[in-house]
Amino acid sequence: MCEMTNAPCVVVADTSGGMNNYNASKIQDLTLQGPGLNNASVGIYLGGDPNGQFSASDSYADGASLVDVRVLGFDRGVEWGNNAWGNKLVRTLVFANATGLYAAQGLSNAGENLGLTDSSIFNNRDYGIDDHANFEWMISGTAFDYNGTAIEFFGSTIHAVNCHFEQSGAQVMIQPYGSGSLSIKDSEILVQSTSGSDPYILSTWPQYLNVAIDNVSIWSNHPVQYFMRVQGTVRGSVNNLNGNGNKMIGAISNVPSKAVVTATGAF
Repeated sequence: MCEMTNAPCVVVADTSGGMNNYNASKIQDLTLQGPGLNNASVGIYLGGDPNGQFSASDSYADGASLVDVRVLGFDRGVEWGNNAWGNKLVRTLVFANATGLYAAQGLSNAGENLGLTDSSIFNNRDYGIDDHANFEWMISGTAFDYNGTAIEFFGSTIHAVNCHFEQSGAQVMIQPYGSGSLSIKDSEILVQSTSGSDPYILSTWPQYLNVAIDNVSIWSNHPVQYFMRVQGTVRGSVNNLNGNGNKMIGAISNVPSKAVVTATGAF
């Protein structure tokens, strides 16, 4: 039980051994429960705090992993700082936070090859992942259920394979701006509310987005106008969508854009 409302519960940050100290470390078989939302609490902070408040800005958390960990009841469940990369979340639950996984803009030497495997990021009020730092996410066998928005990204690279996305409504993913890359393959998206009307599942307003979407099932219990809203320069392919076309128009929206996207498959 962590009662701190303005600091992390656990900080993984080391300067004595440089980048090699955390190559094999992990937090395992632990539940962290925070003081609730609407504060500045953090469940686990990885690496150097750019402001030097929680850890020295040059601290490392490279290779630190979470295995069978539960993180709930914080403003930000897991937050990245400087010099944190190669981190893996395995069979880990991050839920009932304001934001599940968070990376602020302007981090240094962080975010390469982050892995989420067989985990669940769910019931977070605002975002499952909120990445302002252009990280690289390798996501496999992971569920994003009933977050406000599953993933907000800017210049990130996101690879999601064999994943499950489920929400009552609203956008499942949003890219407000930036130059990113998004790949979703062999996955399922469910929009469960029986009422309401949502315009998009994926909304992008990018400077640039490279997209590759293949073999994704989309099911909705209320009308959703478009699978993807594209604006800016968008390139890539959307293939083999399937689902209940009576509630969904399987199309890319026709807003003004510089989209060069090929789409195949009945929907």
